[in-house]
Amino acid sequence: GETLLDIDLVSGKLQANLKKITLYGSTDTGKLNVDGAARMPALTGAFSASGLDGLALLKDFAGTSRFVGKLATTLNLSASGRSQREMVSTLAGTAQFSLTDGTIRGIDMAGMVKGVQNAVLGGWEKTDNAGTEFSSLSAGFQIADGIGTNNDLNLTGPLVRVTGTGTVDLLRKRLNFKVTPSAASGPGGEFAGLAVPVIVKGRWASP
Repeated sequence: GETLLDIDLVSGKLQANLKKITLYGSTDTGKLNVDGAARMPALTGAFSASGLDGLALLKDFAGTSRFVGKLATTLNLSASGRSQREMVSTLAGTAQFSLTDGTIRGIDMAGMVKGVQNAVLGGWEKTDNAGTEFSSLSAGFQIADGIGTNNDLNLTGPLVRVTGTGTVDLLRKRLNFKVTPSAASGPGGEFAGLAVPVIVKGRWASP
């Protein structure tokens, strides 16, 4: 959509002030500096956005259609290299993500917790009709060498709550998380803990 950029390019060095970027249903801001004159090209950038179409964005950038909701993100990143692959492998910085009023497609976490005995023995049952509704899903990452480490994953929904920690390997597009879900039970909607943590790992498009 409508975009306003203020760009200076001098002697192979680019400074871009992203005053207004309209994409995925949201208007966002950011800054990007690229040093193409250095022996090893490098970039630094900061980006802030809210109200993004999470499904469309994650489908395009991460190859996954599991997450539906409004996405907010704040990124502060740096990288160096002569190719996209090299830059991803040196990526460093911080990233914060928050999804609201959404659904995780293909996995019914509340049903899994309630049927814990069968779930632990047979794994998560993935079906096209299953899903986990949530009011908020948030995670912050410290990124070094293209690997993001998270210690504060938190999902809150009407039927399930989930906390977790793990890593995301951006170069190999793989994740490895340990999460602890609890499901609402009883007339008061209390949440009961699950004794056995759940390990989620593999390629992020189909863990």
